[in-house]
Amino acid sequence: MTESTATPFKFTVKKHVTLPLFKWENNKPYYYRFDAAIEQGKPIKEKDGESKKEPAYLAPVTNLESGEQGEIILGTVLRGILDEDYPDASYVGKCFELVQKRITGKNYNSYGVTEIEVDSAAQKEPAKNTSKK
Repeated sequence: MTESTATPFKFTVKKHVTLPLFKWENNKPYYYRFDAAIEQGKPIKEKDGESKKEPAYLAPVTNLESGEQGEIILGTVLRGILDEDYPDASYVGKCFELVQKRITGKNYNSYGVTEIEVDSAAQKEPAKNTSKK
């Protein structure tokens, strides 16, 4: 058997075509940077070919603690907060602490939304994600 003399394989990520979905846990703080504007996802067709629910709204984010890129689902309440306080998607590129809080006896959540500043040396830049949903 011969010894391999190949050099290590190196690459640069150009674009993530798919991203993992980050799930929410109630009352747990998450630290995200919004990498692009919130967009509505594609309709999910049922067996009869019809879509039963309105597609979810998604935002590509970077988890500031791990550097991992993914997407979060944004419900009406969180979207409303961001749209009202950050018109024209001005939340893009900004960092936040987000905390989802379940309202007892209600069918919705409230959110703690805090804009934060992260030491620029510690903040990783995401690969450009230009994929369309």
